[in-house]
Amino acid sequence: MTQSHLKAAIAEALVLGEASGLSKKKTLEILNEGAGQSMVLNAKRDKLLNEDFSSHFSSALMYKDLHYLQDLARSVRKSAFVTGVTKDLFGLTFPKNQDALDFSAIYQVLKKI
Repeated sequence: MTQSHLKAAIAEALVLGEASGLSKKKTLEILNEGAGQSMVLNAKRDKLLNEDFSSHFSSALMYKDLHYLQDLARSVRKSAFVTGVTKDLFGLTFPKNQDALDFSAIYQVLKKI
């Protein structure tokens, strides 16, 4: 799983946790105890808890990189199913004018779906 896929999965897990009645903090604690523990989760934990989406790496750049990955897959005649879905998720930041925010802002987009 690439970092971009992991970032989207963390955001989705947070949204589902909150929808189930768990706090963001508790959901992040649960993720950190299991297989979800990662450098990405550790690096973005506080930003997600505080909803600080100041950009270290924007959602627009994530979208661009995933597009390049799809181009590579196409050039070697391979499928990139997860990459396509993940790219589409980051693409949802554009109409919401959140594409310049940090990639962790995908959490806000998923929360509103």
